Amino acid sequence: KANIVDLNSATAKIGVLEAKTASIDNLLSQKASINDLNALNATISEALIKKATIAQLEALETKTNNLIADKANIKDLNVTNANINKIQAETANIKTLLNGNLSSENIQAGGITSDKLTIANGFITNLMISSVSASKITAGTIDAAKINVVNLNADNLTVGKINGQLLK
Repeated sequence: KANIVDLNSATAKIGVLEAKTASIDNLLSQKASINDLNALNATISEALIKKATIAQLEALETKTNNLIADKANIKDLNVTNANINKIQAETANIKTLLNGNLSSENIQAGGITSDKLTIANGFITNLMISSVSASKITAGTIDAAKINVVNLNADNLTVGKINGQLLK
């Protein structure tokens, strides 16, 4: 057993060194096991980390299998497949919209343009049609007080009473 107060050595080979405090300017090691590391700066080529708590992370590229986030601010997002419960957008450019429930309660439009449009039961408050084929009209009762008829040609006319200035 030796008691050395001050030792200067250029090279020393020690099997096991136990020290309470060490001040080392440049440490070269093949392997290190450290229980608690406090470092100001670190340059690491590769790291295998089981769990990390990071206050602020800046990365050039990130690859992850499953991202769980409460909020994300993304400037440009490309997505192959998305399941969205609720979407709020100011403008949407959608090439094809597939919808299972499109009704007057969940759509508002200034106009609908379609080459082929079928409405099963429609309620139209004011109708503007450029032309109507008479062969397409079927009606139970037409109130003639609201229409003017010019050049009436009828094969069979059933009337209760006719009032007129000139009948031929």
